[in-house]
Amino acid sequence: MAGNEEFGPEQPREVMLYQNGTDALGGSSPERPNLVLLESLDAGQSRPKAEDHGLVSLWSLVRDHRWMLAVCVLLGGTAAALLTSLQVPEYRAQAKVEILPPIESPFGFQSVPTGADGAPETYINTQVKILESRSLRLRVLDHLTSAGKLSSFTPVDRWSKMKSLLGQGASPPQAPSFSVPVFTYKVNHDTTRVVDLICESEDPRFATDYVNVVAEEYAKFQIESRWNNARQTMVWLGEQLEDMKTKLEDSESKLQSYSRSVGLLMVDGAADNVAQEKLKQTQAELSRASSDRVEKQSVYEIASSSPADTVPEVIDNPRLSGYKTKLAELRQQEAELRTIYTQEHPRVVRVKAEIAELQKTFQEERDAVIARIRNSYLASVNREKLLAAAYRSQAKVVADIADKSGIYGVLKREVDTNQQLYGALLQKVKESSVASAMGASSVQVVDPAMVPGAPFSPNLQMNLAEGLASGLLFGIVLVLGIDRLNGSLRAPGEAETVLRVPELGVIPARDSRLVRRLGRLKNEGINGYESRLGNQTIDLAAWGADSVLAESFRNLRTSILLCKNGELRPRVILVTSVERQDGKSSTVSNLGIALAHIGQRVVLIDGDMRRPRLHTIFDTPNSWGLSDLLREKIPLNDIPAEAMARKTGIGRLFLLPSGPAGLGLSDLLYSDRMGEVIARLREMFDTIIIDTPPMGYLSDARVVGRMADAAILVIRSGQTSKKSALRAKQRLTEDGIHVLGIVLNRWEPQSKSEYDSYYSYHEDDT
Repeated sequence: MAGNEEFGPEQPREVMLYQNGTDALGGSSPERPNLVLLESLDAGQSRPKAEDHGLVSLWSLVRDHRWMLAVCVLLGGTAAALLTSLQVPEYRAQAKVEILPPIESPFGFQSVPTGADGAPETYINTQVKILESRSLRLRVLDHLTSAGKLSSFTPVDRWSKMKSLLGQGASPPQAPSFSVPVFTYKVNHDTTRVVDLICESEDPRFATDYVNVVAEEYAKFQIESRWNNARQTMVWLGEQLEDMKTKLEDSESKLQSYSRSVGLLMVDGAADNVAQEKLKQTQAELSRASSDRVEKQSVYEIASSSPADTVPEVIDNPRLSGYKTKLAELRQQEAELRTIYTQEHPRVVRVKAEIAELQKTFQEERDAVIARIRNSYLASVNREKLLAAAYRSQAKVVADIADKSGIYGVLKREVDTNQQLYGALLQKVKESSVASAMGASSVQVVDPAMVPGAPFSPNLQMNLAEGLASGLLFGIVLVLGIDRLNGSLRAPGEAETVLRVPELGVIPARDSRLVRRLGRLKNEGINGYESRLGNQTIDLAAWGADSVLAESFRNLRTSILLCKNGELRPRVILVTSVERQDGKSSTVSNLGIALAHIGQRVVLIDGDMRRPRLHTIFDTPNSWGLSDLLREKIPLNDIPAEAMARKTGIGRLFLLPSGPAGLGLSDLLYSDRMGEVIARLREMFDTIIIDTPPMGYLSDARVVGRMADAAILVIRSGQTSKKSALRAKQRLTEDGIHVLGIVLNRWEPQSKSEYDSYYSYHEDDT
């Protein structure tokens, strides 16, 4: 905005904040010269971590309902004290008993059962069960009755005690009772062999006598159990001995009868092994005959299938070798004579005759060698067959003897087993007579019970502690139930977690205890407005002096200027709420004041044509406004700047009121002229903030939101439900409207430390 013109086109500019309170153009905020902005530039530093939100919300909820919790705790303590006073005193008598390991009898049996596995811990657990058994308790009561140890006592009348506490006087004393008093008996044990016998009763003498008699009766029970076990064992062994004697005689008779019937010759308990030796010899001969037959079969097959002169036996025969040598000499001599004489010469004829005779002799000798090979092979085959037949015959004999010996062995083993069992049982019967006389007990009383001098119950301190804790627990459950039924958003950070959008700021309630304690809502600087606005000063809190409310709106301004959702901050901002009375109009007015304080030209548009309110906040007339601009047909560029927005009493802050209210005016928001109005205002101002009706009832915010850069959703702490807030955010998102964040309004902080975790401000000392 150049020069002194109040309206005029200028290029949009981004305002950067420094710690000295000046803007990027070097200007300062004249309304707040001493304010130093210390808002964190990182949104993550101004809010608690997401994982801490649950504990913070719970702590805030408990602190908000601390008086309800205090009442619940007080009622719990009172009820505990009253119930304690009505309880009958009970006395506890305790005795310690050592349970020794089980004593084994000389014949190896344990006289007292110890459990399935016989382990020491199993034995102790078994004895504890015996101490708690019904039969032992009946024995104790019978002993107390017969010995006259049931002491007389006077039971306490609870109704008389209650009447005395209420001041109505006590009932006359009751007569002593000689019956068994009400009591509780239990057995405690740990890893040692020592167990505690505990009796709790209204009568201390009875409790003492009861646990002492339990120890006595348990010791007697141990001795009786050992004696009965020994007697039963001896009787059982006698019966088993007679049965075993009969079995032994039957098995010996069967063994002798079988041996005679089959004619089995037994030597030293084993059958005669002559047949087995013969079988072994036959088997050895058969093996050798098979090897010899294979060897001769090989020689015979070679001699049968090869020329006679190539058979090794023929080649290696010395006589045949001599014949061959002599034939060779005669043939050489014949060849020499043929060179000298003719074929008919006597010398040649004689040599030929000798050669023929020698060849005949050689042939006969060679045939004889081949015949011997064949005969030898046939003989080995025949011998092998005979030995195989003999082996089979002998094996049958041996198998028959083995079958008879097996049956004999079974009968013999039965006789031996019966003899061993009979001898062992006979020995046990002799030892059982000694074991039946053993009467030592495995129970030892370590500490007998003494008459208690004071009751152990009721315990006033314990009951009070339990009552107070129960009251506190009930109060917390009650508070959580109320909060669950309410279902509203309360604490900072809760809406951010539910809606998954940034929390831009938290505005405390004007009448909260913290604001009254810390906030000093000064009216300096409001000037003439103060007399006209009255109780509406919260709508202009950001224009006043330093206060908690003012700093909360300035923190909201910082969150918007430093948003990281886009490259540039949004210039056209839609502000809406879920329901009425959520504080969106006061948020719009204070946000506009905060932006104007840092040098921005801001225009506020009252888009709520049904119930406009911004003109009352800034005390301006509503005779001309947005509805008139939308109904007019003349171009917007021909409309003067003064008609586009009215000046307020705050510098750089302008207002476009809604115009005269009427039915059907909200339909004008659907026209294209609404977009032209916003476009014209973009040229004139740095920031445009549009106030629209609540989304829970009307759709105006959804229509205007499409023309805005971003939307801010105002939520009222403790009033806006999670479902309605989530539904409103989803509608904006589905319509393609960018939700910049949420503002938690009218928050009720309970302490300064809680407030400082979300907002911080600083004033100069000057």
